[in-house]
Amino acid sequence: MTIRRFFTLVFLPIILAGLLAFCLICRERPVKITVTDPGYRPGFVSPISPDPNTASRDALMALPGVGEKTADAIITYREQYGPFSDARELIFVPGIGESKIADILAYYEITD
Repeated sequence: MTIRRFFTLVFLPIILAGLLAFCLICRERPVKITVTDPGYRPGFVSPISPDPNTASRDALMALPGVGEKTADAIITYREQYGPFSDARELIFVPGIGESKIADILAYYEITD
């Protein structure tokens, strides 16, 4: 058996298996955020995201895809129809479509 064949049959699979194991160990894992404060409500779990029921216009504009018009629309909607019971209800706000709601909901952990 030549050295090249021995390397191909023995060492190359070992090196590839080690590389695969390294990639699996080092990959990014999603972080689950939970809150245990007394103001907890399902659908609004992330402590870093503004609560759409109480957030100011500037705080709402921190959400992805939310500009001045959308923040004003969220405030107008909650004043007209009352507080949101779940983050998914933001889809009913005029100006928030499917792609924008997907970006916004990425900042909230929805619990049922």
